[in-house]
Amino acid sequence: MREALPDPDAAQFTAQGPLTAQIDLADGARIQLVVGEAAPPAAHTPGTHLLVLSILRRGSLTADQEAALVEALRQVPFSDSELELVAGQMPLTLGLADRITDRPLAGTVLLIMAHFLEDLTGMLASAMRLGAAPETLVVVEKGYPYKSRARVVAHLREHRIAFFPSADIAEALAHQSTLARESGLKAVIIDDGGYAVPALIDQLPEQLAACAGLVEQTMSGIFKLEPYEGRIALPVFSVAQSRIKGTIESYWIADAAVRRIMELMPPHKVEGQPALVIGYGQVGSEIAHVLRGLRMRVAVFDRELMRMVVAHEAGYVTHKSLARLIGHHRPILIIGATGRQALSDDDLRELPAETFLASVTSRDGEFPLPALRDAAEAVEDEGLAGTTYVLPHGARATVLAHGFPVNFHYAESVHNRHSDLTLAALLVGACTLARDDHGFSDGHNVERTDAVLQESRLLEDYYDRYGPQLPTQPTAEDPA
Repeated sequence: MREALPDPDAAQFTAQGPLTAQIDLADGARIQLVVGEAAPPAAHTPGTHLLVLSILRRGSLTADQEAALVEALRQVPFSDSELELVAGQMPLTLGLADRITDRPLAGTVLLIMAHFLEDLTGMLASAMRLGAAPETLVVVEKGYPYKSRARVVAHLREHRIAFFPSADIAEALAHQSTLARESGLKAVIIDDGGYAVPALIDQLPEQLAACAGLVEQTMSGIFKLEPYEGRIALPVFSVAQSRIKGTIESYWIADAAVRRIMELMPPHKVEGQPALVIGYGQVGSEIAHVLRGLRMRVAVFDRELMRMVVAHEAGYVTHKSLARLIGHHRPILIIGATGRQALSDDDLRELPAETFLASVTSRDGEFPLPALRDAAEAVEDEGLAGTTYVLPHGARATVLAHGFPVNFHYAESVHNRHSDLTLAALLVGACTLARDDHGFSDGHNVERTDAVLQESRLLEDYYDRYGPQLPTQPTAEDPA
């Protein structure tokens, strides 16, 4: 807060009680900071308090200076009790060090491409228990408008962990390589969205051979690696294609995404309304199921015919032409879950009078935003909700979250207990690749990844925690 004041040396700080402070500035401005219990207490986690900034007298404070004060207030590090709460919600991730006792990450410089959410604090804490040191951790931010972003940044600064924006991925990789070379450690990467390999091959080819391996979390990341097939000279631990990720996490993502879509859309009665899901993969199929549970009339399109057949036989409306499907079904909501570009220019011309477009995959490439901007007769900024494009044929297409994945848009996405399993699997991958005898060859190792995750007993631990809690003693109903 002090650094955000216009003239911090001239400011006078006065305590007005144990939880209140007044700051008088040289120009006559007066600011008050109050820590108070959140009200009503029953609506918040026990022990929750609010930090409130009030500008009692503006003096000569400008709008930019006021905004800087508010931003400084947001950048309060997580308290110990908050970190303990998050850790308690991530038992699989934080419990890894009890099973992996040789601290394999002590021999690495670990780069993590991450969403700046609360669960990152638990993942970093686990990495350090597994041997990583703050000075050998490098974090790269994916760059979405997360709810807790400012506090995550403060947490990283407090622990002196280097972090970079995703636009500077090459700089982050070069920093990792320098640290690894100077300290004699291995470079290991946990990626989320296929950022690292393209940067290594295209911009830093001399550093590719020095990387011990990469763990990839998302299918969009796997798709980004396709043009580099045959040139990926490092082992890939593919959590993205693992059974754990594909069969368990997908529903949580779908549920969180649909709930966030309903929050971002203006009030609508969705029951009986048409919706379209483009991409009937792991997440898309679950989204179709969730929308059907909301009593929407759901259509599905996928470029893979087998998936179209499965969707058709599950009772969804389908057609081999996406443009004709849009023109016939007239969806009020279109959700892109392909990990690629979901709509073409021809498809845009079939959009009905009002439709909402929502992406649930990484980055902002699910919809052709440049084509929408070029074709639009008017573009309207809807603030938090997104951007509306008024097209020549009269359609109003609102791209929710401005084209970025809706479940991360000023939200925490899935609950920490849900992300726990995937983050634990990512760290298992990093620990595996940190060892000399990991048994992974260059390129994708899907079967080997599944085998390692099976051996890790993560799934068994997950089931023991959240599966049925049966009596310890046999009952009369139990089979002999």
